[in-house]
Amino acid sequence: MKKNRTLPVNLIVFVIFVLSTVSLFNLIRPSPLMAKDFDVVLYQGREHIGNDPVSLNDLRGQPVVLNFWAGLCSTCRAEMPGFDRFYKRNMDKLIFVGVDVGPYIGLGSTEDGRNLLSELGVSYPAGFTEDGDVVLDYQILYMPTTLFISPKGEIIRRFEGGIGEETLERYLEEIF
Repeated sequence: MKKNRTLPVNLIVFVIFVLSTVSLFNLIRPSPLMAKDFDVVLYQGREHIGNDPVSLNDLRGQPVVLNFWAGLCSTCRAEMPGFDRFYKRNMDKLIFVGVDVGPYIGLGSTEDGRNLLSELGVSYPAGFTEDGDVVLDYQILYMPTTLFISPKGEIIRRFEGGIGEETLERYLEEIF
């Protein structure tokens, strides 16, 4: 009587297929994007960061939340008080930096940015960049845009539009 060998052969073929697919996926999966270096001239927060201007590369080794905003952006205005509360709760765990790109996207001047921070009374480090290419380099298509950057400088998470405190807390765990 002949034994049916089809099942073991099919099983072996299936296992080889699965293993090769997983290996191929690992080869073609993109590596995390690295945060491109640029300088931020601080409006406020020198006491928290130390350098002015501060280079993004200077912040390597620590998790960073990088928020691109504009002085005349209503969604940016709405999220800033929550960012400030988040920052105060987590300032010993991470670096938080707000970057005013309003002058490059037609949503305010640096004066508008300073006035907004003052009006809202937020305390986290914030400033502007003299490098207008940042908008292109980081593909800032929506205001605000928030990036979560690992201590190695990898962009772990990107959020476009307003972001709440609960989401900030949830994403914070991903950058450690």
